[in-house]
Formats: sequence, structure tokens, C-alpha cells
Amino acid sequence: MAMSITHRATGIALVFGVLLLSWLLIAAMLGQNAYQHSISLIHTSPGYVFLFGWRLSLYYHLINGIRHLLWDTGCRFEVKDVTGKGIAVNGIIIGSLTLLLTAATWYAWIRQ
Repeated sequence: MAMSITHRATGIALVFGVLLLSWLLIAAMLGQNAYQHSISLIHTSPGYVFLFGWRLSLYYHLINGIRHLLWDTGCRFEVKDVTGKGIAVNGIIIGSLTLLLTAATWYAWIRQ
């Protein structure tokens, strides 16, 4: 149940990322000054925290969505896999992959 709730929560967080992306695209259409102002707001500490959280949400939602797709095919949908230790293992795998992908993306972005 916790993984389902976090899947929904990350879906809501992704909406805010899409709003940010829309804001950037509108600013780019309005001209260079508006776009530079938008970029300067993103390159602040709160902006970095937001982008990190958004990427974390994106990867968690993606990986957990793949798990849901596998369940739709009947794969790993036995009682022992869905309760108790199965949830812990899924949580550890999904959490680890989420953190790994987020860290890799963040590292690649910072190195630019």
C-alpha cells in the first residue's frame, strides 16, 4: 500500500515539474530577458532542491510504473511477492535504482 501511495504522490510531484517546464517554454517564447530571469531563479538553492526532488520523483515513478506493468502481466504477482518480504525487496530495489539514476543524472548535469 505504501508503494501505491508513493507512486501517486510522485505522480503529483511530476505535475509541478511539468508546470516548471511549461513556465520555461513560455519564458523562452517571451524573449531572452524573460528566459534568463527564469533560468536565474532555477539556479538557486531552492531551485536545485526542486530539480533534485523532481528527478527523484521521475525515476521512482518510472521504475515503480514498470513494476506495475510487470504485475499486469502476472509476473511476480504471487502472494509471497506482494506482501511482507516481497514489498521490502521491491522497496529496496526500486529505492536503490531511483537513487542511483537520480545521482547519475545529477552528476552528469553538474559536470556540464
